[in-house]
Amino acid sequence: MAGSGSFNILMLSCPASHPRAMGLGKALSSKGHIVTIVSATRAQRYRPRIIRESSTFAVIYLPGFRDHYDYAGYLMRLPFYSSLLFAPFDVVHFFTPSQPYALLGTMTSKALGYVTGSRVVVDWDEPWGGSGLGREHGSIIGYAMQILEKTTLRSVNYVTLGSHLLAQELATFNGNEPITKVIHNGNTLASVPDKREARRLLGIDEDCLVLIYQGNYTTPNYLRVLKQSYKELSTINRKLCLVLLGGSKWNLSEFPVQWQGTIIAKERVPVSELEVFHGAADIALLPLEQNVFDSCRYPLRLSDYLFAGLPIAATRVGESGMVIQDYKCGLLSSANDPGEFTENVKVLAMDEELRKTLGANARRAALTNFTWDVGASKAEQLYHQALNNTRA
Repeated sequence: MAGSGSFNILMLSCPASHPRAMGLGKALSSKGHIVTIVSATRAQRYRPRIIRESSTFAVIYLPGFRDHYDYAGYLMRLPFYSSLLFAPFDVVHFFTPSQPYALLGTMTSKALGYVTGSRVVVDWDEPWGGSGLGREHGSIIGYAMQILEKTTLRSVNYVTLGSHLLAQELATFNGNEPITKVIHNGNTLASVPDKREARRLLGIDEDCLVLIYQGNYTTPNYLRVLKQSYKELSTINRKLCLVLLGGSKWNLSEFPVQWQGTIIAKERVPVSELEVFHGAADIALLPLEQNVFDSCRYPLRLSDYLFAGLPIAATRVGESGMVIQDYKCGLLSSANDPGEFTENVKVLAMDEELRKTLGANARRAALTNFTWDVGASKAEQLYHQALNNTRA
């Protein structure tokens, strides 16, 4: 071990799983563990890039052949492993991408763990086989992806999971019964500014009702719900501001024109700006679809909404719906009823006391259950079990 009670941890990630590795890695580093993250890159770069943030935390971005194409960087990771063969890592924690080559990374991680004497832990935070993203590729490819997914997870003894529903899914995989620990995604936000100051920085009026939607991807159904909610809020006779963050380029011409409404849309924003937008918001929007992918995953943005103390209008889907219901931090609607979602947004818009109550519940839930510090404590428990070969 790196020191008394501390671990030397190697985390392997790809662009899709990198935010999760970074959040957990930084939290573990702050607890005194030595963390090195090795990640593929989407940038065209022919030399590794090393960022050492502190004496206990470093990130190595591997070369990539093409911009926005992470497979090359992933494959170029393989020869890089040879430089780690004699490194004194206690744990190798591999964060699976939502792609079939997760099996390649898992097998390589196991080989590295065997040579170095490290314990290998695999992280699974969203379904990518036949029951998840594989469905988008047809039955044959979906079935093949499902076999690869099950093979990947059956091959390891220790697994971290992104949700309780994924833990239930894993339990259906006959074969190896790994030791598991559910670690929800924590908050990206480090702090949230006062609402008045946040609105001053953004140029938003203090009496404006601000709704925020954050997402790395936005499906047509999500977009339909967002547009309908914005349109129906015209009836409350109040200034509105809809903030749309993340995902692909926004086509604002698709949204209805409102004489009292404005829309702020940005594709990617730095964390410091993300904090300001959350500080300025009154209501968070979380439309989801009734499918395995949305049901089993726990999105990063939900922890950000909770951390910012925002009441949430969401669809009653999977892990996200259960969290919102259990901690009483929002209003839920059927995934098949956009009108009910819109009505819930209007209820929150017109009831300030309800917003305050639900927002306070959200903030309390975040601090006690949905931060990366909480996740790091759970990871420590699993690492201890792995190194001691215990199941409890």
